[in-house]
Amino acid sequence: MVWQQIIEGSAVRYLKGGALGVAEDHADRRPRNFTRELIQQGLVRRLFLECDSSDQPAINKAVKRPKDSPDYEAAIAKIVDESGPKPYDNKVTLGEVAIFALKNLVPVHFIDLEIKSKTHPGNVAKRDEHAAELFKRITARHGPVGCLLLFGGAHFVGGTDTYRGGGRCLGDLLDLSYVFMQPRFEIYQDARDKYRFRLRAETGEPIATSRSYATRAEALARIKAVKRAAAKAHVPE
Repeated sequence: MVWQQIIEGSAVRYLKGGALGVAEDHADRRPRNFTRELIQQGLVRRLFLECDSSDQPAINKAVKRPKDSPDYEAAIAKIVDESGPKPYDNKVTLGEVAIFALKNLVPVHFIDLEIKSKTHPGNVAKRDEHAAELFKRITARHGPVGCLLLFGGAHFVGGTDTYRGGGRCLGDLLDLSYVFMQPRFEIYQDARDKYRFRLRAETGEPIATSRSYATRAEALARIKAVKRAAAKAHVPE
């Protein structure tokens, strides 16, 4: 596999050949619904969530309850809790995704690191290293085929803003292909080591590519200029 963003329509092919990342904005329901669709199609063998690995024993205990018992879903939802200091306003909770997976006989694994100040750049890298190590340990016997990782977008995209001072993102550490349902710019180096940027649609499909620039800073400056101009641009009838 190759660390790269792929278009949404390619997800099935990549899941059949290895692991797949689904990158989410935590307030956007689409990646979570997309994950449930892939589970429903029988393509997901294991689901890895951005939940603290220290809570894994609790979830393992909860799933031993009969699935038709009245407190089965409530017990799981209580563990997969997103109501922290800054709760995410998502119409589809992570608990609902976990319950859906478990009811479809898909094992759920928590691989995030319990740590204070989770969004601090140095801590994000530590979390990703921890998650990658657990993923490798869990998949060592049967391999990564059919494994889906549902994490925030930064864990797959990387970038100097989040990983200042070194460290590699989860996508890079596991060489993952991933789906990211957000329109976004990305900067890359071409065959001549010049910098270019491309704009991707929500499906991951590239819809615009720039000319080359000598430095990354120049490419970034042009992205900002494009965003400013696009906000004022006239759209023809």
